[in-house]
Amino acid sequence: MPQDLTAAAILFAVLAVVVVLIQFGDRVLATSTDMVMLGRFQQRLHDRLLVLGNNFHQRVGLSDATMIVTRYAMTVQSLMREVASFPFVRGLTLLTAMIYLLNNLSMLGNPPVWVPFLLLGIVVIFPIVGWRLSIMLRSAFQRSTLAEMAVAKEFANSDALPLEIQVMGANEQRSKAFTLRVADAVKAKVRAAMRNEVAYQFENAAPDFIQAGLLIYGVFQTLSLDNVHDRAIAGAAIIGLIQFVPQVVSPVRQMIDMANMVNTLWPQVEMAIQVLEAEPEIKEPSNPQQLPQGPLKVEVKDLSYKPLPDAPPI
Repeated sequence: MPQDLTAAAILFAVLAVVVVLIQFGDRVLATSTDMVMLGRFQQRLHDRLLVLGNNFHQRVGLSDATMIVTRYAMTVQSLMREVASFPFVRGLTLLTAMIYLLNNLSMLGNPPVWVPFLLLGIVVIFPIVGWRLSIMLRSAFQRSTLAEMAVAKEFANSDALPLEIQVMGANEQRSKAFTLRVADAVKAKVRAAMRNEVAYQFENAAPDFIQAGLLIYGVFQTLSLDNVHDRAIAGAAIIGLIQFVPQVVSPVRQMIDMANMVNTLWPQVEMAIQVLEAEPEIKEPSNPQQLPQGPLKVEVKDLSYKPLPDAPPI
């Protein structure tokens, strides 16, 4: 420990520089690893699309496949990173904050039985309610994602043969078709945004009500004490409540935000999953053998050919 103010100031400055460097290194490492994993995931999606058959590519067109590899892959990578790191980081923060909060509540006197249950409800009930609300987002954003892909497909149809469209005088027809797709996408996005706003308001309002309830309890509990010394201790505990209640509520809010993010982005994740799970129409043999070098004898049996669909077989 420093013995004078000068040493303390120097130590504080050194620690500030170290913290800044650590934070910068953390961001550099996180960004670089994200980009590496994203590149590998995009390469895997690309290679997977190469081995899938014609039926899959007829169902998922070129514009859809382009959006999956170039755009939705980034969504999948960022979401998987958040899901993987969320339980450890947020869980440790929540556990530490709840320990301090319970300690400050005990300084107000003997808390009622309902106080621990209220804290349990903060951890359990509100994330569950938030998850149920976020389920509404999945269907809305799924329609929004499909509408976006329809707009991209319609634009690809117009951009593929611009000269032919102009020669045939189909400009107005293509314009009406594209405008209709854009209007559908706008409606889907507005509907998804409104549902997202409802979930966002719950995410922000519920923790504030919890914090207000605990602080009101702390004030009334302090006023009920007769001893001035106990009141001073209780006043310090209220300051602790003001400090640590947001620390407890913040991970809960982040849990609800995580549920909203998962259900919001899941339609895009599903598009990438269907590429990975689709079975190729032409499968490699389980035990492939290399053909011997040199001329090979080929024998064909029971072969028929129709030069025209209505012609007799040859």
